[in-house]
Amino acid sequence: MIEARLEHFPVGMEFDVEAEGGRHKLVVDKAAPFKTLVREGGAFTVLFRGPSQPVLPQGLYTLKNGDEEREIFFVPIASLPDGARYEAVFN
Repeated sequence: MIEARLEHFPVGMEFDVEAEGGRHKLVVDKAAPFKTLVREGGAFTVLFRGPSQPVLPQGLYTLKNGDEEREIFFVPIASLPDGARYEAVFN
C-alpha cells in the first residue's frame, strides 16, 4: 500500500467505496495541510462529498481510483441536501 500524501487527493478526484450493501462514489471537496508537520510526508485533512443516502458510519474503508486502492479511516461530519460530507485526517 502506498503512503498517503496530500498530492494524492486533488479536488474533484473521485473514489469508489463498497459499503452498506452497495458501491458509492466519494469526491474530494477539499484537501489542506496542517501547519504542524508531525507525520512523515506531512499532516493534512481531506474532505469528501458522497451521496445523501446512505450516510456511511465512521470507519476504515477501501477507496478505489482506477488500479489504486487506499484504506482510509473517515468520519461523517455533515448530511446536507446535496450529499453527505466526510473527513479523513492524516497526522
